[in-house]
Amino acid sequence: MLVAITDGDYPQNFGISSALTYYWDIATLSWVKGAQTAGGGGGGDASAANQVIGNASLASIDGKVLTDAQLRATAVPVSGTFFQGTQPVSGPLTDAQLRAVAVPVSGTFFQATQPVSASSLPLPAGATTETTLGTRLAEATFTARVNTQGQKAMSASTPVVLASDQSAVSVSGPLTDGQLRATPVAVSGTVTASGPLTDTQLRATPVPVSGSITASGTVTANQGTPGASPWLSDMRRGQTLAFAAIDVAASGDNTIVAADGTRKIKVLSYSLVADAAVAARWKSGAGTNLSGAMSLAANGGLADGGGNAPATQWLFETAVNQALVLNLSGAIGARGRVVYFLEA
Repeated sequence: MLVAITDGDYPQNFGISSALTYYWDIATLSWVKGAQTAGGGGGGDASAANQVIGNASLASIDGKVLTDAQLRATAVPVSGTFFQGTQPVSGPLTDAQLRAVAVPVSGTFFQATQPVSASSLPLPAGATTETTLGTRLAEATFTARVNTQGQKAMSASTPVVLASDQSAVSVSGPLTDGQLRATPVAVSGTVTASGPLTDTQLRATPVPVSGSITASGTVTANQGTPGASPWLSDMRRGQTLAFAAIDVAASGDNTIVAADGTRKIKVLSYSLVADAAVAARWKSGAGTNLSGAMSLAANGGLADGGGNAPATQWLFETAVNQALVLNLSGAIGARGRVVYFLEA
């Protein structure tokens, strides 16, 4: 569509000579030189008919103007010279508009670390918060791996590995006798012991002796009062002899000598008489037989080991921490005595 401009003064506002007739071409958005056609009234295109046509065209043009939303839908490149380097933007952007696209920031900041308020951010599901940490610390999976207070056995303790270059660790306070005896401590060099050991200390653990031992002086042995209990000890091995009476009548196991927690019961001799026919058997505790079933007639008996001493031999022995038992095949009385000593 062409809009004719014939006013002599109007075209000059656009730098166009009034000597010619120009038309504004809406399609090309430029002036087009042309011949003036006769019109009604004022001579030219400003006739009533042409005005109606022009008004319709202008209305059509107005309907084709892009709206604000259409203009913003696609970025429009702008070129040319602007009046200022920074273009003012009226109105702040909303939170949603700011978060829609990441905005790069460059330049110098006032501090090296920029504070961020996590309370304003949407944290992802399962994020670590004070509440979730409290829940996790109370779960059985976590608490089962943390030892309770107090000293524990090795199987219930958390292992701790010292570094290979760990400096000396100071220990405050002396160790107790129980702590020192709990684990053997290797000792090298010469150890000086002050004060003599007591008889109990000497007997607590066997002490190996090597080399030649020379005894000087006179050794007096008290063998007891005649008619009493001679040979209460054997001087060759230093063992004390003990006696136990046999006076039982229950069928099955009968304890003659109680068990010793750290030593065996070693029998030197015994004598036994039965009230009626019965079979007797010596046992170590409730399980191990020390002899076969010995058949005794009524008022009959037996004796074994007379004259034996610890330095020569003994008849039999129990296991450590097991009693010396006499087993009877029936509820028949059995009387006698047994001579024994205790040794590891």
